[in-house]
Amino acid sequence: MNVDQKYIDYFEKCLNPVNPSSSEVLFEILDYGEISSIFRMDKYSDIVFKRLPVFPDRKSAESYRDQYFEYTSHLKKAGINIPEDDVLITHTPGCPYVLYFVQQLFKKGTLCNKLIHTSDQAQIIEMLETIIQAVNKVRLYNEQFMPGLEIAIDAQLSNWTWPVENGERKLYLIDTSTPFYRIDSNEQLDVKLLLKSVPFIIRIFVNLEDVVARYYDLRILFLDIIGNLIKEQAPELIP
Repeated sequence: MNVDQKYIDYFEKCLNPVNPSSSEVLFEILDYGEISSIFRMDKYSDIVFKRLPVFPDRKSAESYRDQYFEYTSHLKKAGINIPEDDVLITHTPGCPYVLYFVQQLFKKGTLCNKLIHTSDQAQIIEMLETIIQAVNKVRLYNEQFMPGLEIAIDAQLSNWTWPVENGERKLYLIDTSTPFYRIDSNEQLDVKLLLKSVPFIIRIFVNLEDVVARYYDLRILFLDIIGNLIKEQAPELIP
């Protein structure tokens, strides 16, 4: 994607994470993930940025970037649609290295957790079936390569978008910034890095290895989707 590295460097230098509204370069916060902030800039109105500021050195940032691209390449091979994307690394002296995930921006109304409130029942059922089929593609891909390789996804409804393209719906997985994959049964993700984004007092009670492991469990993935339907006040869709 055509994003200027120098502009990202300048943006990070001017950013005030404690008081974002006081930053020199204006931007709009769209959401917060478990480990990242998600926003857009006026300069790149059709792009969404995810900022991950947890890397102590360039080597660890580059390693995570490379893992991300390896992970998304496996998702694509499995048949999962991924938005156009890129990863940029930036650094301000005295601060951690930061990854900026750059991704095609979709309209908020195309997110699957929004569509269950705006679509008719037939469309909703089609959408849920499409998500289930996508999860099953991951399962089938893993069956080909386990135990040498295994990938996982977070299948919550808010992590999928279902826009109309060329007159037809197309499902995309948009939350890919955490590279869930194992090689020879060993998790490749350095979960200790992710803990840096968790308040210290909470780290004592968090076992991120268990949190990551749950995304490899097909039953738990479907329970998450069922939980989403309850959260979105749509329990009648569960059957």
